Amino acid sequence: MRIKALLSAIQTRIQAALPELKKCELHGGRFDLAELKRLAAGTPAIYIACLGSKPLQPVNTGEQDLTLSLGAFIVTKDRAGLPRYASAMNLAEAVALLVTGNRFALPGAFSGTHAS
Repeated sequence: MRIKALLSAIQTRIQAALPELKKCELHGGRFDLAELKRLAAGTPAIYIACLGSKPLQPVNTGEQDLTLSLGAFIVTKDRAGLPRYASAMNLAEAVALLVTGNRFALPGAFSGTHAS
């Protein structure tokens, strides 16, 4: 299983479930203030990133187990009748429901799910 394939599958699933997003893209990781200001023009948006991994662990089948830390960064702004904190919470809840227990049609992608 490839990490980019997993991230792309997550992106595709989020885009399909949340068509109101102006952007749902893969991102290289953390954001700085200048980048957030630039991205704020295209909201609401979700940026998906691999934030790191634990060392490979051998399993008794001869395969290797890789534990990833993934993030979904939500960028939004105030809109009429919906403050940005409420918009962000709504999107965070929707993403959590989409990813929990989802294998994204990738056999062997997950042996379990761990939220952190």
